[in-house]
Amino acid sequence: MHIPSISISMPAYNAENYICEAIESIMAQTFTDWELIVVDDCSNDKTYSIASKLAEKDNRIRIIKRQENSGSARLPRFDGVIVAHGKYICAIDSDDTIEPEYLQKMINRQKQTQSDIVLGRMRLCNQKLQEDGRMIPKADYDMDKVFCGRESVIATLGSWQIAMGGMLVVSELYKNYARKNYDPQKNTVFADELDQRNLLLSASSVSMADASYFYRQQQGSVIHKINLRRFDQLKDIINYLNFVFQNFSDDNNTVNKVLKECLEKTYRCQLLFLASKNIFSKDDCNIIKELIKNTYQRIVSHSISHLEIKYRLMMMSYSTFKVTTFLIHTILSLRK
Repeated sequence: MHIPSISISMPAYNAENYICEAIESIMAQTFTDWELIVVDDCSNDKTYSIASKLAEKDNRIRIIKRQENSGSARLPRFDGVIVAHGKYICAIDSDDTIEPEYLQKMINRQKQTQSDIVLGRMRLCNQKLQEDGRMIPKADYDMDKVFCGRESVIATLGSWQIAMGGMLVVSELYKNYARKNYDPQKNTVFADELDQRNLLLSASSVSMADASYFYRQQQGSVIHKINLRRFDQLKDIINYLNFVFQNFSDDNNTVNKVLKECLEKTYRCQLLFLASKNIFSKDDCNIIKELIKNTYQRIVSHSISHLEIKYRLMMMSYSTFKVTTFLIHTILSLRK
C-alpha cells in the first residue's frame, strides 16, 4: 500500500452546499502525494452522496460514516487523524478551501524548518467565499518566524495572532494527542481551540508558511445559534483559564491578557442570556446561571493587576438596563 506524504482529515456535517468546493480545492493541489479522509458525522442532507461521488473519481479520497452524530467537528476530525496513513496530517473543514499551492508550500516549509507544526495564513471570507480583507496572521506579520511551542501558544492568548485552520502536523504528534484526548465529554463548541493550543505547546518548533486557507464564516453555525449549547463557551472559558494558569502562571502579562479576554467573553455571554432567557426552560436557565457564576468565580480566583479591566467592565455594566447582583459583586471583588 502506498503511504502518502500528507493525510487530510475533513469532518463533515450537512455540508452539501460547500463540500464539493472544499474537496475540489484539494484535488486541484499542485502537490499530489496526499490522501483525503472525509468523516461524515451522520449528515441528513446530500453530504455523504456528494463526497462518495468525488471519491469514485479519485482513489486518494476515503469516506468514513460515523454511526452517531457527535455534535461538533472535533471528534470526526480526530476520527480522520487516527486512521490517517500519512507522515503529516492536515486538518481542513468541509466548508473551507485552500489555494492550489497550499500543500506544496506547507510541506516545503516543514522540510526547511523541520518543525512539528506548520501554520498557514487564514483569509476570512463570506458564505460565497469572497474575502472580506481580514486575515490571520495580518499582512505585515513575519511569516519567516519559527517558534518554540510555548512561544507559539502565547501568540494565541488574549487574541489570535496566528491561525490554526489547515495546520500541518507531524503525524505521530497529532495521532497521540487525538487518542489521548478522544473524550465525548470534552466535545464542547469551542473545545478545538484548547486542543490546538495543547498541540502547539507539545511541539518542539512551530513555523509559518505564507499559504492561503480560505475560511468561510457561517452565520448559521452552532457558535451563532442561541441555545443551551451556545453557553458551553463558559465551560470552555474555564478550561482555557485552567490551561493558562497551569502553564503560564509565571507570566503576569499573559495571564492578565487572558483574564481580560475571558472576563469580556463571560460578560457577553451574560448579556446574551439576559436578552434571550425567555426562550429557555426554567431548568436550562438555572444551568446557564450556574455556568455564568462558576466562570466569574474562576476568573476572580486569580489576581487582576490591571485596573482597566475593572473599569471597562463597570462601564459596560452601566450601559445596560439590567445588571445582576452577582455581576455587581464580581466587579467589586476584582483585586487591584
